[in-house]
Amino acid sequence: GLVLDSQGKKMSKSKGNVIDPLDYVEKYGADSLRMALIMGAPAGNDQNFNEPRLVGCRNFGNKVWNMARFIEFSKPEDFDFTKFANFNISESNYEDLKKIDSEIVSRHLEFLKNVRNSFEHFKFNEGAEEIYQYVWHEIADNLIEKAKNNKDLYPLLYFIFRDSLLVLHPIMPFITEKIWQSLYSKEKSTSISDTTWPGLEI
Repeated sequence: GLVLDSQGKKMSKSKGNVIDPLDYVEKYGADSLRMALIMGAPAGNDQNFNEPRLVGCRNFGNKVWNMARFIEFSKPEDFDFTKFANFNISESNYEDLKKIDSEIVSRHLEFLKNVRNSFEHFKFNEGAEEIYQYVWHEIADNLIEKAKNNKDLYPLLYFIFRDSLLVLHPIMPFITEKIWQSLYSKEKSTSISDTTWPGLEI
């Protein structure tokens, strides 16, 4: 598919409606541009260039960054991430987190299934939208707000955010790698791209 101008017309030098993507990378960041283009249309379809969508994706990246800072600086002193070393989502090894809140864990498992199904069927726009809505509303608006008043939810938040970074990484590779190095690189991998995709055992 083609990226058309904001009016739905094909870009050409003669029309003077060509844009330089590097200008928008400079303004909004490469991750924001990648996500905006992926969310713009199903694979193979044309899409109009949409700067407001870029703004929304930049705001989403900022949201993810702020969530990471909250998780990093609100960690309880007695929290030991090594207890969950080599952790991967599955029905069998998620029992400890289910005991904290089974409803949140069930929704998370459903989210991972939906994203994986979208990506496996090349519906990248649907997968990106699923990630956007889940991270913003389920994690930021719901889980983080609950965790502010209940430190027992921290392990759940820590690992649900971890898995969300993993599935977001193909779309927004730079911010997810930066956060991974800060929060999760002490686990078995030093790079997020070397880590197992979550939910493969579901």
